[in-house]
Amino acid sequence: MRCLLLLSLLCCQALALPDGAPAEACADMRPQHQTEPQGTEAPYDLVYKDLGGGHFNVTLSERDGTYFKGFFIRAENSFYEIIGTWKLFDENVIQPRPCPEEDVDNGITHVNNDEKTMITAHFEV
Repeated sequence: MRCLLLLSLLCCQALALPDGAPAEACADMRPQHQTEPQGTEAPYDLVYKDLGGGHFNVTLSERDGTYFKGFFIRAENSFYEIIGTWKLFDENVIQPRPCPEEDVDNGITHVNNDEKTMITAHFEV
């Protein structure tokens, strides 16, 4: 049986919260810093490499020299149910964001709002 993997991304350039996306962002994948979501195509690439056996490397990177300060990524199946666990990431840049607030690392967000050009994490489903 094949599973459709959807990666949901919330990425912000200018007003990223300094400690990462709050738990409230899990509900609707919207920034929680009093700005409207971007209405145009994001200037970032979110790609994954299938390593087999339900393991993926996921990379978020800038496009055209545009940095990002904040992000929030989670995966969903074709029924929009949050799935999987994030592992093996740089804890100086990425922290887990359980969605909803559970003991499962099924979302990741930024640790600080420094400028970033690329982040990579390992995902297991």
